[in-house]
Amino acid sequence: MEFDFDRIEVSGDLAAANGSGTSLLEVDGQEVAETFDFTDVFRRDLDGIFRYSTVTFNTKDAPA
Repeated sequence: MEFDFDRIEVSGDLAAANGSGTSLLEVDGQEVAETFDFTDVFRRDLDGIFRYSTVTFNTKDAPA
């Protein structure tokens, strides 16, 4: 799986990030590349480090 963040915004203890990526799946013995868009939400923990809170994604193209 490969992905890149296109945009990250921080407000207080929350951050939101948008991006896109590609994952390789095996379907009936063949590798199929699937592209996707995502939005991640991060929350700053008590130690000050941002950690994933929510991950949402959708595929751009469904396998045939």
